[in-house]
Amino acid sequence: MRSLSRTLLLLLTLSATGAPASAGMLTSATWLSRIPVLPATPSVSVPVIASGTSTATFANVSIFLPAFETSTLVTTAQIDVFVRRTLGGTALLTAGASMAGADAGIPGTLSLRVGEHTRLGGVFPGSTIVQIPLSIGAGASHTQIFYLLSSLHYMTVNFYGWTVGTRSFTGLTSRGVPLPDAVGMGSVALTANGGGTLTLVAPTRIQVLGTPGSRNIAGFDTLTLHFVPEPRSFLLLAAAAAAFARAKVGGPG
Repeated sequence: MRSLSRTLLLLLTLSATGAPASAGMLTSATWLSRIPVLPATPSVSVPVIASGTSTATFANVSIFLPAFETSTLVTTAQIDVFVRRTLGGTALLTAGASMAGADAGIPGTLSLRVGEHTRLGGVFPGSTIVQIPLSIGAGASHTQIFYLLSSLHYMTVNFYGWTVGTRSFTGLTSRGVPLPDAVGMGSVALTANGGGTLTLVAPTRIQVLGTPGSRNIAGFDTLTLHFVPEPRSFLLLAAAAAAFARAKVGGPG
């Protein structure tokens, strides 16, 4: 019985301390994107394939976005606009309790096209108003000019790196009308054995000068990663439980 007690103690100690350090395995990843280039632009769920590991304080993840495209018709008071978005690429992410980073941004495009009306009442994408190159998850900036309803507009787009903290933008407007603050909230909720959830946000800010399309807006791409403890931890706990059950059945010895 004394030998069994020592075995139980060893198994439980290994399970609790994870010697060597316990790690979690990535089991699922979800990506939600919202860049409200127009007020009614909806959020978009982006397909992502990911793999990685985690500890109680850190995670390493590889992500792959297959070529993705979505197009949405947005109706405004002046013009109907098709908002088309593409994304696709790979990146290696690292994240800890107070930091996050990527070796590259995920490239793509965000384009606005005039909604042309047919005689039968349908709407189809017409000429391109503006096309914005994207770099999600890495610091970058882009400037360009474009015409909207024959008026010249100047645009600046700022991309920011992934963060596990909270990022907020104030002073936002659409055609001079104040908008609510934009707030993106990352988080680290990893357990001692590497399980739990990691949430990263990558902000994008778009500023347009010109009439009638002036705006100062911000949005976020949100990547949520779920981890489970590695099987070894479960096996150690199961072995300890089985040994304890056998000890109870066998009685003192």
